Amino acid sequence: MGAVRAAVPEGVRVGITTGAWAVPDPGKRVELIRSWTVLPDHASVNWHEEGAEAVAEALLERGIGVEAGVWSGTDGARRFRAWPRARRVLRVLAEVTDTDPATAASTATALLRELGTTSRRPSCCTARTTAPGPSCARRPPWACPPGSAWRTY
Repeated sequence: MGAVRAAVPEGVRVGITTGAWAVPDPGKRVELIRSWTVLPDHASVNWHEEGAEAVAEALLERGIGVEAGVWSGTDGARRFRAWPRARRVLRVLAEVTDTDPATAASTATALLRELGTTSRRPSCCTARTTAPGPSCARRPPWACPPGSAWRTY
């Protein structure tokens, strides 16, 4: 984090992942967060991963903003809604993992409904696509509320 902070202009907000793919053990992730000497502005927490609540709490304890990553097809939305501090997150990343063009729209709609109004509305929606094409070319009208970011990959 120190190298990134040194490389970017002052005022540029810097984020980091807390994904299990980086450090599989949630207890170790919490331990690492508590040991950071140079802090990011925010960090993403994947709510379908074991220990998401503890990781998010450790971030908030350090004054680090939380991006709630909520993937479709998982129990992430339910777990995120049940977390007492859900309204404290910077933003919700509604991540649609359905790559089938025939069902992705309904999957996204279901995820947004599942997130409901108990937390902030998603400010960024993500769709994973298997290949470039028309689904990547523009923000789908069903994806997110107006004014939110849209990305595909």
